[in-house]
Amino acid sequence: MKKVYCFGVGLHTYVKKLVENPPKGYKFIVVQNEKKSNIISKLKKNKLILYLYKEVYQKAFNSFNLINNIFYEKSPKDADLIFSHGQLVQEEKPWIVEILDTPTSFAGYDLKLFRKNLRKINKILASRWCKKIIIHTSIVRREFENFFSKEILKKIELLPPAIPPSKIIEKRKNSKSIIFLFMGSINNPDDFYSKGGLEVLETFKKLSKRYDNIKLVMRAKVPQNIKERYLLNNIEYLEETLPMARIQQLYRDADIFFFPGHFYFLMATLEAMSFGLPIIALDRHGVSEFIIDGKNGFLVKPSEKIPYPPVETPYLGVRSKKFINHLKVIDPIVVNRLYNRAARLIENKNLREKMGAESLKISNTKFSLEKRNKRLKEIFDAALK
Repeated sequence: MKKVYCFGVGLHTYVKKLVENPPKGYKFIVVQNEKKSNIISKLKKNKLILYLYKEVYQKAFNSFNLINNIFYEKSPKDADLIFSHGQLVQEEKPWIVEILDTPTSFAGYDLKLFRKNLRKINKILASRWCKKIIIHTSIVRREFENFFSKEILKKIELLPPAIPPSKIIEKRKNSKSIIFLFMGSINNPDDFYSKGGLEVLETFKKLSKRYDNIKLVMRAKVPQNIKERYLLNNIEYLEETLPMARIQQLYRDADIFFFPGHFYFLMATLEAMSFGLPIIALDRHGVSEFIIDGKNGFLVKPSEKIPYPPVETPYLGVRSKKFINHLKVIDPIVVNRLYNRAARLIENKNLREKMGAESLKISNTKFSLEKRNKRLKEIFDAALK
């Protein structure tokens, strides 16, 4: 049994699923420094610390080394292979890096810092110890093509993501209501806007004036002023931490996954598909590689009023207050587009079921865990030769 070291301070939910379901012949070793993790978590919530880091330290010093060192824990001696997620490795041991969203993750998602250290990043990726760079979507490959040499591009492997198949229990019977589900974060308030929560509430409010058989479940931390604006009897707000069984029940009970995020969000999309739900989303960065318009859901043209970053740097400034403030302004044109797609699904049960079945089919084929692990085993085997 070969051992693969997977490090991180607070692993992404998707990574946890991967660790729990390794390829045949491999076992993941996860080393978590809980003390460091707790310290970093507290520092991230301290506004003064964040301000000093961004406005003083980062401008006066090159924080590239700090970012890579603070999150990295050296691999155990018995680890055969290192599997990193969005972070560079500088050990003389075979390693593979998987990019969940963008190569700027190598520099803490800071484009200026990324550009400043591009030569160093290229050198590390060109090392003989770096065996593969795994990406999820073709749009991420285009990002790499903008910044990296042909030598680096040869190491790229486009491997669709996957999660374990859901255990779908029989759907609700004879329910009079059609349930819309929105899944956001219960920790990050800006996440509500990034994932399209405001558009969901405004669209649902409009739908409620026409349909009396609909319900919306908002599993997210919703700003108090927004909740007060949308106090409807057919909206249920769930902001507390929920056990996995309850999360799964929310997906099973839902009829439509309403998720017009301003970017593609990996876990929620994969989970909704695995539960056989039709999805309504914005046609943004990478989303079309998961949702096929008219097949397993609807893709809606995003707002022309929002200054989205260019395609070559899709995550540029998306965490800034300035960009989030743009997302706080409702575009009635987008709401109308979302309304029209949602109305079609409300009125056409056969269409809902057909799209839901297509979501499940795509989940079980293109995003199959078995298929992914088969290829991942081949990649691991080749890296250790």
